[in-house]
Amino acid sequence: MGPFRILLSTVFVAVIGLWAWAVYTKLGVAPVVNSDGTIQYDEFTRAKDILALLLPLATAVAGYWFAREAKEEAQEEKREAVAAKVAAEEARAKAEEGNLRTQQALARLMPEASLEAQAEARAILGT
Repeated sequence: MGPFRILLSTVFVAVIGLWAWAVYTKLGVAPVVNSDGTIQYDEFTRAKDILALLLPLATAVAGYWFAREAKEEAQEEKREAVAAKVAAEEARAKAEEGNLRTQQALARLMPEASLEAQAEARAILGT
């Protein structure tokens, strides 16, 4: 899809440029007037009409490229957030494993100690 959009944008820019150049070369031409004095063909009106056609094309191309840049930045931020989440989950798993080992060591060291003594030891160790 990417190369097609680049090609389409290039075609739009080329058409816009050619159209703008054609209008520029005709702007100095006097209006065509009928025999009764009414204007049959006015270059300024034509230039305004062509601008009305060119402006949406130009904004579509510019909008695509600006939106594409923002989308790429958002995707990069998403990748970083996912990596941070994975790292946090790994750290939490290691902490839980360490907590379990500490509790097992306390149970081995103090098998006959009361539950209150074990709770006090856990509080001192911070687990």
